[in-house]
Amino acid sequence: MPLYVLVPLAAAIAVIGYYLPLLGIRLAAFLAVDIAAGEIARGRATIPAA
Repeated sequence: MPLYVLVPLAAAIAVIGYYLPLLGIRLAAFLAVDIAAGEIARGRATIPAA
C-alpha cells in the first residue's frame, strides 16, 4: 500500500483505538443501570399472595 494511504489509515485506527474503550465503559454503565432498573421494576410488579 502507498504511504499516502497508510498514514491516514494508521491515524484512523489510533483514534478508534483511543475512543473505543470509552464507548465500552459507557455501554457497561448503561447496561448496569438498565438491569438494576429492570430488577427494581420486576420486584415492584409482583402480585401479592391472596
